[in-house]
Amino acid sequence: MNNFNSLINKIIVSSMIENFLKLINNSPMYQLLLKYRLTSIFIFTILLSNQMHASHLMGADITYREIDTNTGKYRITVSLYRDCVGVGLGVAQLRIRTSTIFTTIPMDVASVKEATPICLPPDVAVKPTTNCPSGPVGLYKGVMQHIFTKDVVLGKNVGWALVGVEDFCRNAAISTINPTCVGLWVQAVINTNYRNSSPVFTTMPIPYWCRLRVNTYNHGTVDSVDPYFITLSNGLKVIRDSLVYRLYTPFTNEATNINNAVNYLNPGVNFIPPLNMNNFLFTTNGVQVNPFTGTITCIPSIEQDAIMAMSVQEWRAVPNGAGYSRVMIGYVTRDLQFTVRNTCPPVVPQGVTEDSLKSANKINFSTVDVCGSKFTQINFRIVGAPAENLKYKIIQLPNEGNVLNFKYNVNIVRMNNTDTMDVRITFDSTLGIGTEFFKIEAFYCSNIGMRVSEFYTLMINFRPSVTTHKQFLYYCIGGKPVRSYARGGTKYKWTPKTGIVKVSGLDSAWVDVAPTVSTTYVARATDGIDSTKSCSVLDSVRVIVIPKFNYTLAPKLSDLCLHDTVQINLATQITDTPYKFTWTDPTTTPSLYNPVTNKKSTTIASPRVVVTGSGTYVVEMTSRFDCTLTDSIRINMNGVRP
Repeated sequence: MNNFNSLINKIIVSSMIENFLKLINNSPMYQLLLKYRLTSIFIFTILLSNQMHASHLMGADITYREIDTNTGKYRITVSLYRDCVGVGLGVAQLRIRTSTIFTTIPMDVASVKEATPICLPPDVAVKPTTNCPSGPVGLYKGVMQHIFTKDVVLGKNVGWALVGVEDFCRNAAISTINPTCVGLWVQAVINTNYRNSSPVFTTMPIPYWCRLRVNTYNHGTVDSVDPYFITLSNGLKVIRDSLVYRLYTPFTNEATNINNAVNYLNPGVNFIPPLNMNNFLFTTNGVQVNPFTGTITCIPSIEQDAIMAMSVQEWRAVPNGAGYSRVMIGYVTRDLQFTVRNTCPPVVPQGVTEDSLKSANKINFSTVDVCGSKFTQINFRIVGAPAENLKYKIIQLPNEGNVLNFKYNVNIVRMNNTDTMDVRITFDSTLGIGTEFFKIEAFYCSNIGMRVSEFYTLMINFRPSVTTHKQFLYYCIGGKPVRSYARGGTKYKWTPKTGIVKVSGLDSAWVDVAPTVSTTYVARATDGIDSTKSCSVLDSVRVIVIPKFNYTLAPKLSDLCLHDTVQINLATQITDTPYKFTWTDPTTTPSLYNPVTNKKSTTIASPRVVVTGSGTYVVEMTSRFDCTLTDSIRINMNGVRP
């Protein structure tokens, strides 16, 4: 058996030497080799050396942005990550495939910088020593990030397009696939029938993990270029593009055609059994991936260098009559390498603090439901490693168009030599649509300068809920009926009927009430809300009957001539201040003035009238309890002053 393996190896070596000789047959180098009669062993040594140093790729990702919607022009961005021990990268070659385009073009180098997951000043006094960009190896392996861009015209309304980059070969340290020296391919599939830019990744795809403790990683995906909402024909707003995260077996090259690429039918790596694309590294209890946030969680069981791949799909809300359906309009991919090393103290998220919630319900460790449009407060806690200084970085904030007046506060307190981080987020009101995320990276710097991170993603679900605009209203006997509004549905039923004097129409979105005794009115949505997905389909308002306030108004009747003046005197009960006053001027020429400034005014208690015609002047007086009374005075113009 050993002799057979030896024979096979000799055949492989001979083939490699033959190909090399063919390549240089007519070159000066070949003549030089003949002159000095260098042996084939020397030639093979060169080949073997180059093959060993080509093992360097640790990760990659690809995104795109549509920069000209008239022509279907896109800016493609590719990031490649290499082990600094390996050889440098050349220029990335972008492959472009559409129904009419089949080409490969060189990309432009945008930047090259170190991306090793280390702490940098001011988090540490000095930058830890690595072997980047080249030179002697420092304390640990270094990583370089190479970013390439290219503007390409894919066209409009030509169906699916594919863009991607392949490089060779993967990092030799990978311990979860066999063989390791295979290609790395990332791709973006784009439905050119829709105008769209992809989400972007804000975290590096080369996390440093610790074995035998809970580790989390998040891609920090942000979709901030395209419009956030779409309005349907019935006036309902929905989130335009929904993101879905999907694991796949890391690709080694492109698929045979575009349709296969759309369906992930590319050639892929071979995982060492029992590993696969879902459980891609050795763990104590498997890998958990949240398909809505992309967060990866597990407890690695051994030291290892593992790889995985994930796509971020975009599903567009397409109007369909009064509703909508979702269509996948593309996805982008990233290929990651996880470095798992010896046990290190963990950073432990404790999750949502339930007793701190206002206008929200705790669903689980990292999920809350927000009901209706009210002031909301959410707290969560993260505990650091003993004797380590806990730090943080905000990865993603909720969309400001969906969450109003959003604020967050981070407070870190050290007790018993351990840091505890309390995070409080508040917002005054929500629009009640879809899901938002608050993502934070909590980390500390190890004694060798490594950045040991824990990612926490708070998922905020906006649940529809029927609410009345106020919980309490005041009505005074003999005063103007008070109005209560309902929100959250499209049609409502109000109970009891007693005291309801007017409704908005068939939808009953508001009612005017004038009860004789204090009454609680319930608004129940009969349409426009799904009871299985909402916090509540009803809400109530308590209408409290109070005594009407006292006032005096004079003169009630005046007979005057053109351009005569009369001072109105309106005095209201002091205990119910402040009041709001609204006068209605019955004349076509303004006749109500502020007696102090002589400027036109209809919102003070006692204006002065400059007579321009006959009419009844009506005043509405509203107390601080929203009790509204109405009264009037009469002016008769009998002619012109002599």
